[in-house]
Amino acid sequence: PSGVYGGMGYKFQRISDAPGIISTLYSFKKQRPSLLMEDWFAMLSEDSSDWYEGVDAANDERSTAPNIIAFVQAGSRIGYRWETDRRAV
Repeated sequence: PSGVYGGMGYKFQRISDAPGIISTLYSFKKQRPSLLMEDWFAMLSEDSSDWYEGVDAANDERSTAPNIIAFVQAGSRIGYRWETDRRAV
């Protein structure tokens, strides 16, 4: 659920919260390699003081600001990246 810390679609209040969330979930993934997290994402809450909108948002299009974090995997390494609002949330 999105209201649970680190849950799918979790909305965090500060950009600085992202590394802590990823670190916690990464620990779970290391302990349970079969845990499926390919589609996991979290996003910055629109109520956050860190929130901003991209230029396209003024034209009633989706924001181009990178406000979503998602896991990425390169070989055996797992990390995260900021993405734009491309997912259907």
